[in-house]
Amino acid sequence: MRTRTTTRTDFVPTERDREIVAAVSTHRALTSDQLSLLFWGDLKANSRCRLRLRLLADHGYLERAEQPVALSEGRRPLVYFLGKRGLALAADVRGVPESSIDWKKEHNDVRWPFLEHLLATNEIRVRLEVAAPRAGFTVLEWLDDKTLASLSIRDQFTVDRLGGGAAQVALGPDGYVSLLDPNGTTRHRAFIEADRSTVPLGRWQDKVQRYLAYFRSPVFADRYGASKPFRVLTVTTSDERLANMKRVTEEAGGQTWFWFSTYAAFTNSNKVLQHPHWHMAGQEEIVAYPYPILTD
Repeated sequence: MRTRTTTRTDFVPTERDREIVAAVSTHRALTSDQLSLLFWGDLKANSRCRLRLRLLADHGYLERAEQPVALSEGRRPLVYFLGKRGLALAADVRGVPESSIDWKKEHNDVRWPFLEHLLATNEIRVRLEVAAPRAGFTVLEWLDDKTLASLSIRDQFTVDRLGGGAAQVALGPDGYVSLLDPNGTTRHRAFIEADRSTVPLGRWQDKVQRYLAYFRSPVFADRYGASKPFRVLTVTTSDERLANMKRVTEEAGGQTWFWFSTYAAFTNSNKVLQHPHWHMAGQEEIVAYPYPILTD
């Protein structure tokens, strides 16, 4: 359910308000809790956070909506999207022309399954963005699913099917992140997969095959200037789902490049980076990211 905005002109956004609007424009949708973590350091939106978000929504810089809930669930955090007045402000903060920001008002009307997936991906993104400076890392780049989908159209490659034959395909990760280590000498790059347990294991195994073929293809090296594969960091819903995804990944030939964690383990850690909660395909040990091997 959308909320109405006012047209009062006596509201002047603070510097933090401006950064909030810019963050919403880059992430496309963020919950109040995610914004609270980014800008207040709190896991749950405090009263100050809720006040600023309400003011930004009331004055048209943001739009907000309620998440669907089951009768057995409590109220979920509100979701915030870019508002019409926020477009110019976000462009100013980011130092880009308004035309370069891929936003239209109708983009805020996202069907729930797609919005749920975007929020899950952004949960991973926000946690990394918050954890990186605390651990001395720098987030050099984040590419979201829309950007990666547009790149994949141009980066098609050939994959050999498990049942025989070959096909020309593309790969669409949910995200891509590049981190610079505290010494400023090594980049750690990874693709991100936000799993909601809605994809059959057979389709996941097919995606593993695509990743492996992509890493072997010249289009991967050309796109990223990479000499070897990146990690694929997958966060999923339960330990059981994790074990099954890890098993079928190994059956498809995916080994140390594929790492798995759960949302509970990932988000409950106050040290997302370098805290051991990742299960590496082909290995039994639980490791931390970034790990001292497989650097690029």
